[in-house]
Amino acid sequence: MDFGIKGKVAVVTGGATGIGNAIARTFHEEGATVIINGRTQAKLDAACQAIGPKAHGVVADLRTAKGAAKLAEFASGFGPVEFLVNNIGVFDVCDFFDVTDEAWHDYFQHNVMTAVRISRIVLKDMLARNSGSVCFISSEAAIRSIGNMTPYSVTKTAILGLSRSL
Repeated sequence: MDFGIKGKVAVVTGGATGIGNAIARTFHEEGATVIINGRTQAKLDAACQAIGPKAHGVVADLRTAKGAAKLAEFASGFGPVEFLVNNIGVFDVCDFFDVTDEAWHDYFQHNVMTAVRISRIVLKDMLARNSGSVCFISSEAAIRSIGNMTPYSVTKTAILGLSRSL
């Protein structure tokens, strides 16, 4: 099936593994140039090699504004970003009472702020061009919270709110 994305640039955050990798592979199979990010060059290199010749990876930690800017700049070197898939997410099984304030902040940095930072940059250009799509990967846990995964459930609910707001 031709989705009309051949030659377009797709950014998939956290695309080296899991769901993000499957999404990146699908974009690549449809002919898009795929950009993934991560924090480990070796993992990115292996993922890009497995995805295919039009897959490119950049070490960019989206928990920082600098990392988001680095990813956006790298991706724009291949053309305008037409698709952004905000896929980064971390979870852990834990008792609510054992989750420290530091851990809560870390969950928000990973699961919410990574999407905020890169979307702020990429979406501006999409709006100026009147072209592009942004997707936020959430979870069923955003709708039906999981008791032993409270920080994950809360941050995935926040992603739904962000998506609705934009």
